[in-house]
Amino acid sequence: MFTTIKKYVTPILIILYTVGFVGICFFPSLGLTDVSELNLLVSFALILLPAPIQDLWKKIGVIFLLGMSVEILGVATGYPFGNYHYGDSLGSKLFDVPIIIGINWFMTAYISYHLAKSFLNNPYIRIVSATLLMLLLDFLLEPIAPKLDYWHWENDVIPAMNFVSWYLVGLACVYIIDLNNNETINRSARNLFFIQLVFFVLLNLFLE
Repeated sequence: MFTTIKKYVTPILIILYTVGFVGICFFPSLGLTDVSELNLLVSFALILLPAPIQDLWKKIGVIFLLGMSVEILGVATGYPFGNYHYGDSLGSKLFDVPIIIGINWFMTAYISYHLAKSFLNNPYIRIVSATLLMLLLDFLLEPIAPKLDYWHWENDVIPAMNFVSWYLVGLACVYIIDLNNNETINRSARNLFFIQLVFFVLLNLFLE
């Protein structure tokens, strides 16, 4: 069964994000933003199907704890990202931070890493480039996040420190993934990067 699903991971992801885009932009009454947590969980599970999961669990756990810790600190104190709070669209929270955010730190780093790994052999350049790819996704998501009730910045202003801090945390996440990593390129993960990229670009164009 899993072998069969692996063959169709990318088409399934394309369908999921296409339905999400159409529902959010053209049928807002369906409330598809409220299932964002489920969509991210399904995406996370799908890209790990072809991965050596037994070798990744520790890295997933470490990055989850790192991501949640820095987000909890950020929501409570305003550091290191700036003053913001999470809405309700991303589901269950721990200390005012959606639990899915910890998983998403890993997933964003992982898909960016496998894209960078596709064309970069030098580990230092690969890590730096993968983190820049992560930052690109965040840059595209920030303007639409409040419209989706994901998170909201104080006075609706995204501080520059957010992007600097986001890059530094992302750098740590990518480094953890790269550490002793002998994976072949995970094409499903790499493809998800492009799917999310198109998804965020289209949402920026269509959401008012």
